Amino acid sequence: MGGQFVSRVMVLGLARLHREVLAQCLAAHPEFEIVDARDGWNDAPLDRIPAVDVVVVDTPSLAESAVPPCLRQYDGTARIIAIAGCDDFLGAGWMQAGLVGLIPTDASKEDLVDAVRKACAGEFVYTPVVAAKLLSRLACLSHNFREADSVSRLTFRESEILEHLERGLSNKEIARNLTIETATVKNHVHSILSKLNVKRRSEIPQLLRDLENSDGPLYNSRIFAQRNKSGATNVHRRYFGH
Repeated sequence: MGGQFVSRVMVLGLARLHREVLAQCLAAHPEFEIVDARDGWNDAPLDRIPAVDVVVVDTPSLAESAVPPCLRQYDGTARIIAIAGCDDFLGAGWMQAGLVGLIPTDASKEDLVDAVRKACAGEFVYTPVVAAKLLSRLACLSHNFREADSVSRLTFRESEILEHLERGLSNKEIARNLTIETATVKNHVHSILSKLNVKRRSEIPQLLRDLENSDGPLYNSRIFAQRNKSGATNVHRRYFGH
């Protein structure tokens, strides 16, 4: 090969036929060495992470839950190209894993080879439309991270009251449920609104729904003081997982 640099590529795909065809397509070019072609989702965890330059992933979805577990083992060190529908919702986990390119499902073999070459050279592989969607997604994630950070600053008592506010309870009802003074509830509500940067308590349910629907690492943030003792509830464990 006359000293030509060879890039190491791994192919992931649920369908064996698909991943084998992708691997054969790339292996036909001497500049690529296929180090593995595997399922990626249902296989056992890798005992040894193969050193690769690029991972090509034939994925059914770009949702957070669709990120192959083995990619997380690379901790963002591999450059990933996904083959998926460009209209799919892009989960933050893909970007964290090292996504550098997106190939539409109607792309040609030549498009695939060109994309892998560019990724190996350190370039990003996005069409203008996909790039615009990616920037929009990043802006949305940034906004949600700021909201989640504001929620994380709530005290234990404020997190209790927040749960009641989400249910639409009045100050008197909250005071009765928590066995505290109404004036105390009013002070806590004022503090909560200030920390969450909202003007009205009626905005809180929508803010929490937005966080719940955020497809990304917000689920793994330790936002609320969690407890599981007698007489207390798990405040929004469903949102943030811990």
